[in-house]
Amino acid sequence: MKKWMNPFVYVSGERSLAYGLAVTILTAILAWQCDVLTNGALSLGYGHELLWKAFARLLIAWAAGAVLLYVSALLLSGSRIRGIDVFGMNLLARSLPFAAMVLLTVWMGPSLRPLQEAMLSQSASMAELIEVGRSFRVLAGSLLSFACLVWYVVWTYRAYALSANLKGWRAAVSYVVCIVAADAASRYLLALL
Repeated sequence: MKKWMNPFVYVSGERSLAYGLAVTILTAILAWQCDVLTNGALSLGYGHELLWKAFARLLIAWAAGAVLLYVSALLLSGSRIRGIDVFGMNLLARSLPFAAMVLLTVWMGPSLRPLQEAMLSQSASMAELIEVGRSFRVLAGSLLSFACLVWYVVWTYRAYALSANLKGWRAAVSYVVCIVAADAASRYLLALL
């Protein structure tokens, strides 16, 4: 259980980068096949793109956060920071929860599309939205998506704190600032793609 909660203690930056890249490639293929788009560092949506763009979207969302976390580690840590550890551990920490979120988005897809259409419709009443939202897939998928988001936050924080050799409030505050900035930066960069 300990290895599952914080695998970064047991995996080097190089191996983390290799494993994370492999999972990211598989996630890009799944997202491309199932019309799932990466909209930011923390969000997914629906739409079709070329395979290379699906992969590029995942890399941009990862790189936006990893670069900010690396710069933060350089500024705040008194230790010598290895870039491969920050980038590799962040990619592994991000790739598995994000792959699970893509799978959930694919699983929920048939149930979410009527909800999205109803929300976009000018004539949809609140009762119609509630009725569509009662679907088991939507409810279960929403709870599981939230669990994946928590998994993502816990793992990326632990990977950052370990690779940056930071603890306490410095680690927590810098992590939150970097993740919020990474989501905004990745949304901007992905809009340019």
